[in-house]
Amino acid sequence: PYFDELWPLIKEKINGKTLVAHYARFDMDVLEEELTGNELAFPSCPVFCTCVLSQAMFPEMPQHRLQDVTEKIGFNLEQRYNAMAQARACVAIVEYALKATGAEFLQDVADAYHFHLGYIGKDVVTECNFNRRRALSYEDINAAPVVQKPETYNDMDNITYLKYWVPSIAISFIFNSINAEWARAIGSIGMLGLIYATYLRFKGTKRPFWYGFVNIFFTVGVLGFFDVGRAPKK
Repeated sequence: PYFDELWPLIKEKINGKTLVAHYARFDMDVLEEELTGNELAFPSCPVFCTCVLSQAMFPEMPQHRLQDVTEKIGFNLEQRYNAMAQARACVAIVEYALKATGAEFLQDVADAYHFHLGYIGKDVVTECNFNRRRALSYEDINAAPVVQKPETYNDMDNITYLKYWVPSIAISFIFNSINAEWARAIGSIGMLGLIYATYLRFKGTKRPFWYGFVNIFFTVGVLGFFDVGRAPKK
């Protein structure tokens, strides 16, 4: 069936109730487009985004994808791309927040974590919103907002890596091309320089040895210029 054929039944079930979704902004955009395009009546629903909730609950997390959040709360998301599985995951996140705050209603959870619910209604669609600076001010009204650089990745940038990479590659190629024992010995120093640069590039990440090994043999270390493998530290 087409969307406009199902909408009367859907609207009857959801009207006046809070809609919950992970990254709800996407769902609201799609719903608004369908309703507008088919000239259908809008519901009147608050919108609760579990992605925004996760950002408020777990600010230390580098990403707030559904699978990341469910892993954080200990819920097994067996089918990442199944709609019913995703819906159940959202339920699990909400139940976790209700238990953590001791709240009875979703609005109480939003108040506890200092974010605003969104809303979808006639000619009005607003997204769920979390203001991190505002949340900090709630925690300590006298404390100035502190912006800290996240230390989840190795901080070695491409410019620094290039300073190690260019001389190492140059020494290795130039001297290994000379048919002499002493030249090849010097060429091996260039390879050691590349290994050292790779060590600096990937140290402190989850799999430094694996990504370092792949990096060295992937077009002689060019993988190190990208963020591939620079996983969050344990």
